[in-house]
Amino acid sequence: MKTMPFFIVASIIIASIFMPENLKAMQDSVIVHVPKDTLATNSPDSSSADAVKVKTDTLAKARTKSWVIRGEVNISTGFYRMTGLDAPRGQMLPWGFTGKLTLASKSGWIIPVTGIYSSQSNRFRQPYNQVGASPVFKEKLILHAGYRNVYFSPLTLAGHTFLGGGAELQQKKLRLGFVYGKFNRAIEYNLAQPDIIPYFKRTGFAARAGFGTKVSFLDLIVMKVADDVNSINTLPEEQAVSPAENLVIGLSSRVRIKKKFTFEMDGSTSVFTRDTRAEAISDFVSIPYYDVIKKVVVPRISTQLSTAFQTAIGYRARHFSGRLQYKRIEPDFKTMGAYYFQNDIESYTASPNLTLFKSKLKLNTSIGLQHDNLLNQKKAQTNRLIGSAALVYAPDENLSLDAFYSNYGITQKAGYMPIIDTLRISQNNRTLSANGIYMKMGETTVKTFTATAIYQELQDLNSHTSAFNENKNWNYSASYTYQDLVSDFDFSLNYSYTLTKAEDLNSLFHGPTLSLNKRTLKSKNMLLSANAGYIFSEQNIYEFIEKGGVLNASASVSYTLFEHHNLSLNWSMIKSTGGQAFSENRGTVAYQLTF
Repeated sequence: MKTMPFFIVASIIIASIFMPENLKAMQDSVIVHVPKDTLATNSPDSSSADAVKVKTDTLAKARTKSWVIRGEVNISTGFYRMTGLDAPRGQMLPWGFTGKLTLASKSGWIIPVTGIYSSQSNRFRQPYNQVGASPVFKEKLILHAGYRNVYFSPLTLAGHTFLGGGAELQQKKLRLGFVYGKFNRAIEYNLAQPDIIPYFKRTGFAARAGFGTKVSFLDLIVMKVADDVNSINTLPEEQAVSPAENLVIGLSSRVRIKKKFTFEMDGSTSVFTRDTRAEAISDFVSIPYYDVIKKVVVPRISTQLSTAFQTAIGYRARHFSGRLQYKRIEPDFKTMGAYYFQNDIESYTASPNLTLFKSKLKLNTSIGLQHDNLLNQKKAQTNRLIGSAALVYAPDENLSLDAFYSNYGITQKAGYMPIIDTLRISQNNRTLSANGIYMKMGETTVKTFTATAIYQELQDLNSHTSAFNENKNWNYSASYTYQDLVSDFDFSLNYSYTLTKAEDLNSLFHGPTLSLNKRTLKSKNMLLSANAGYIFSEQNIYEFIEKGGVLNASASVSYTLFEHHNLSLNWSMIKSTGGQAFSENRGTVAYQLTF
């Protein structure tokens, strides 16, 4: 089984080299090669909106052909070796297969298909190997099949990967969408691997109905997802895992007024049951219209209803733009259609921006207020004042200068209990950065100089805790890049310096990095690359000094065998000395076929 990737690579290369000419001619009668940027591919973890980026104007270029086909296949394998650490950070013999295929027809269909299959699958609780497609018809109809990542609104179905199918329709001003599938696969408890968290099989659907265009619309979204309590056999008591259920109802709207004003609104109500095995509330109290309610969701003692709402108004003119935003998300708000939400938060944000001197000078600013403890359930309420400003000056195409400043202030006030002064949080987190890029272009060469400086500071305004929390950080870097367009040679040299100071802790990291790239042979079909860098480290912890370093090196060779065949060899090495000494080597062999 371990030799299978090598066999696949060798077989495809040999087959492509000795492909009979008549077979190639037969292939060319169906396949029409078009520029790469004319057809878009849609990866399994991309949203459905990515599929509609393909313009149907491309189809007119293939009037004598039924289909336009474009894609690529990548096969890779390699090795991994490590010494010095208790557990390896990679697989000893990793291998993988990825593929992208896009088909477009004269009738208006565009079908992007993507897939991935690799040895990484046994390192993930949920599927790593995925295949999926989202065919598009004239930017009006989108179909989904396989592993997909669909977005209906930020507070309902917002990009969670599922295995299933669905469709989205935009017919004039009618907007419809529906998906159904498996959001999590079942993971059994394994006594030999107690760190693996069991999962119930989770399936459900999401439906969207709305009115409007892709720019201005109003959508109603309903999502219902639930765990199958019988999908796993063993569930130990020490594992805090229970079968859950979620019903979400949301509204989403976008409105554009005279190309200058925009309005956005998203609201959602989530009914989340943490344990579907818990007693129903109807067993204790009488609920009006319960016979109707239970057909949708059964309220239980572990059921929680929470809401989330956000809205924004934007304005854009020639020299000025601005945005006002409000957000309120209640504690423990979550949906099974998204991976993460920052909840228990209410915020107000204003973002005025200015553009002057024919876009040579840009000023972007933002200021906001934020607090938690919306339902007065916490002992203390945390308030935040957030402000930032960025200035960009680009007088010509060769020079660009920018500066950035931000300040995040945090204070606390009493919630349902008084706050002890020694535990009260009062902090400022400041960041100041400057960056400059200068490019000098000759007839055959390009030289680029870059310099960056960043200062960060955490200031604790509580005198009782400041000695333990305050820290400062300085980061500087400078780089020089040289490109010769005639000889296809380029190299870059970079030096970075990072210093951190805190109570009883000082750390310093600095070192150079060199990168070289060169295309060789008459047809420039071989690319040689090499990188090397060394980071010196010195840490002073409670007057104990520890010195060390990390050496990084890599090299690669990429060779274009024929017009659509590429073979590459890659090697990388990390060698660390000091407190955590180890060495690590990785190597890969990869083959790519494009068509």
